[in-house]
This record gives sequence, C-alpha cells and structure tokens, in this order.
Amino acid sequence: MGYDAYYLTAMLNGRSSKAAMLINGVTGQLRLDDNGQIHRELKWARIERGQPRVLPELPRSLTQEAEIAVSQQ
Repeated sequence: MGYDAYYLTAMLNGRSSKAAMLINGVTGQLRLDDNGQIHRELKWARIERGQPRVLPELPRSLTQEAEIAVSQQ
C-alpha cells in the first residue's frame, strides 16, 4: 500500500471537505468514509504460468458472507 499511501497523502493534504471519497488505487479500490477511515477492496488474481490473471468480480453478497464467516471464527 506504499504507493497508494503516498498518493492518498497528496490528495488529502489540505482537503477541507469531510465527504466520502472513492479512489482507484494500485492495490485496489480505496474508499474514504465520512469518519475519515480508509477501506481497501482488493482485486483477486490467480498466477498462471508465472503471470497474474485478474479473476472476475464476485457479487457483493458473497464477499459480505465471507467477511461475516471469517469474523465469527
């Protein structure tokens, strides 16, 4: 997240608005919520013959169910 952190620092420096923001970062999609917290949604990939291949997006309901299952462990 180094490049994205550097990019975010430049974008947030001198920002006066508290509104949420959405940024397509190098490591995934970054979202700044109304409380100033940064959330990152990563893209999934599979390595094929030494090269990363981005996997298709999952429906949000599936990823939310996976997050709930992990948090309950």
